[in-house]
Amino acid sequence: MRRTGIALLNEGEGRELLKKRCREAGISVTTIEDLIRIELQNVGRGRRAGIFERIDEVLEQEAGFSSEPSVPEQRSMFDVYPNHPAP
Repeated sequence: MRRTGIALLNEGEGRELLKKRCREAGISVTTIEDLIRIELQNVGRGRRAGIFERIDEVLEQEAGFSSEPSVPEQRSMFDVYPNHPAP
């Protein structure tokens, strides 16, 4: 399972609510995870160059306009790891 980077959305009730809202909105959970990952990778940057292009790529892929992967699987210091204790 891909992780969102936000512990609340990775499992349990938070994950189920995310799935439910995605179904209701007609958008895939993967798309939301990709958008969250883009945002987390840009937190704290003074200049967020390229973020809108990356967001557009994810949304175009969701709409079926692109077949290329939109967000490479990258880890940042903000990713939440499953065995890491919460602060």
